[in-house]
Amino acid sequence: MLLILRRPWEAIDASDPENPQDTIIPAGVHEVERIDNPFGRPAPWIVLEGTKIGATRGSWTQWEDSPGDDQVTIIEGGLDEWVERALTNAKAVLDEPVVDPSYLSAHARAGYKVLAEGGTEEKAREAIATYYTCRA
Repeated sequence: MLLILRRPWEAIDASDPENPQDTIIPAGVHEVERIDNPFGRPAPWIVLEGTKIGATRGSWTQWEDSPGDDQVTIIEGGLDEWVERALTNAKAVLDEPVVDPSYLSAHARAGYKVLAEGGTEEKAREAIATYYTCRA
């Protein structure tokens, strides 16, 4: 699972649940995992892989549709799966000219643009993946 942050983000280091510490996760693409809540509550946490640095899933997902640098993206299944879904959406819009490409997500539009200009699917995949790594 991946967590994409477009700015540094406040999180909690719950390595010692008796003494949690505030910390900052830098902007970027981070490998994360779901764990049981370190404080014994029912809400699962999403943390940096191999750590207890993170927050509840809800703390992250509330920001998924936020504009600009406040947007948080959680990618289940990894970047390759996400790129393939975006490519599928871009190709579908390309095949159906009545659909406005502005309805595509920003990363799918990056792939759509490459395909619309005659580029290969591989170049479209690169554009989609690069959108994430350059935006983060």
